[in-house]
Amino acid sequence: MLALIVHHDKQPNLGKGALLVPLARWEDARIPLKILRDEAKKIGRAPEHYVTLVKIPENHKVTVIVGRPTLESSKIEFVELSKISNEDKEIIESSFKAFRNPTSTEFEVNWLARLVLGERLPTNSIKWTKDVRLLSKGNGNASTKRN
Repeated sequence: MLALIVHHDKQPNLGKGALLVPLARWEDARIPLKILRDEAKKIGRAPEHYVTLVKIPENHKVTVIVGRPTLESSKIEFVELSKISNEDKEIIESSFKAFRNPTSTEFEVNWLARLVLGERLPTNSIKWTKDVRLLSKGNGNASTKRN
């Protein structure tokens, strides 16, 4: 399964407890990216500058949550991605459908399905990392250079 993580530094935190947004395909990432960046602004946190696409192996331990996490990762039960419950699969699938056919411009983080990693994701799972500003619609002035 593909998943998206937004982060401040060039290297993402892919350790236990990291929150990722599941995606069926990269082209569906526009809405979750907007939700996550808007949420950061609402809570007074600086928006993340990087986005990383990863492929989560089927045998990797995860759990599915909706909205903001409320428990510490030590209190969450993790299962292999291939063995998540049908209810969790339906939650993820409904997110996929909402990303493809947005009916509301007022999307919020409260309905966003996320995967919580139960163990560190191997670095070879990273497909790519990009500067979010380069992916923003209509922003041709962003640079990947860092001084």
